[in-house]
Amino acid sequence: MLFIAILRSIVRNGSLCVIDSAGRRQMIGDSSPQEATLRLTSKASEYTVALNPALSLGEAYMDGRLVRKAASTAFWTWWRATTAPLGVTRG
Repeated sequence: MLFIAILRSIVRNGSLCVIDSAGRRQMIGDSSPQEATLRLTSKASEYTVALNPALSLGEAYMDGRLVRKAASTAFWTWWRATTAPLGVTRG
């Protein structure tokens, strides 16, 4: 999945579990205790989020196609700092 490849290049510290539309789990990061789990509910979302994350992440979250299963405050602080240069914000 293209979205996983992109996340692997971004997530270096901490751990992120992404569950794709087929239910497959992908662990990303440095294998430290899991900080967040995200689930993509449709195959189309996997592509749109990868192609235009600045727009599609927020849309997918609001439409219920990207579900936050678990995430700490520390994770969201890291997420904002890491993705700000990409123009991505927390929904």
